[in-house]
Amino acid sequence: MLYRDIDRRIGYMLSVSMVQSHPLIPVMEKEFGDVPLHSDRIGSESYIDLFVQGEKAQRFESMVSSYDHVIRGNMLTVKLRSEEMSTVSGIMDRILAIGTLLPRSLYLAGGRIRAEYRFHASDLHSVTMLAGDILQMRNGMEIVDLGPDPGGISALDAVNERISLSVVGFDTDLPEEIRSAGITEAFFEVNSEHRMKDALRSIAVCQASHVPDSWQPVSGDSGLYHADISSPFINMVRNSANEAHIPRAGTIMKVTGGILRAFAFMPRSLLREYLGILFSASGKLTDSHFSLSYVGDYRKGIWEWI
Repeated sequence: MLYRDIDRRIGYMLSVSMVQSHPLIPVMEKEFGDVPLHSDRIGSESYIDLFVQGEKAQRFESMVSSYDHVIRGNMLTVKLRSEEMSTVSGIMDRILAIGTLLPRSLYLAGGRIRAEYRFHASDLHSVTMLAGDILQMRNGMEIVDLGPDPGGISALDAVNERISLSVVGFDTDLPEEIRSAGITEAFFEVNSEHRMKDALRSIAVCQASHVPDSWQPVSGDSGLYHADISSPFINMVRNSANEAHIPRAGTIMKVTGGILRAFAFMPRSLLREYLGILFSASGKLTDSHFSLSYVGDYRKGIWEWI
């Protein structure tokens, strides 16, 4: 089974936007067009990281010298406090609480933050109730799109157009609960918005007759499950990458050949740093298997074998 075979199983997409009035935003949009973002919250304050790369990024550094920023490779990252994100934090929390939610993309376009998510039809009623509440709000938040999801591959294609991505594939031990259930084939799409310390919250696609007791069906016999995947090696890599502020456009995992194979998609400029995290985790977790299966630029051809 390939990822492209199950790419549209999630089914629906939700896109919301909110005004962003920071004075630096118009300047960055003029220079770079659509700007990829990463959101973060520290206490009650919300922040956004803006990512721009290329020759312009280094020239632009002097203009952001008064802001929290860093140059890594040819990519400039600027962290800004977002009052607008703080204002809508309540409704954003409700969006992120949708059971089958998977992040699709977060970026700046036309002076607005645009947040896109994927979700399953079983959550349509919850999303409809949220839409009604958003319509009644007077804080500049709007629903841009609600409808069929073009899929995870389409989402990664769009991110790659904004900022060049690299892909890292690596193998590690199969979690015991998956091995014990006798599962030989499954895919997992990781929800990066859930910051669980010891597991990765994901939507599993699996047609096996028996699955771990902890997996909860999304809807009937759809073959979709809520699954928290506990892998010491992948947990350490995920936590270290978060601490290093390395954004991932997506993480896909699959069961194949008795191992767990993961694919992480990150900005090309941060590839070396991410690889360093993998080898550091391998050195610390000597009992965990680790091997690289792929390192390279994001391209259409990878979907022939992922």
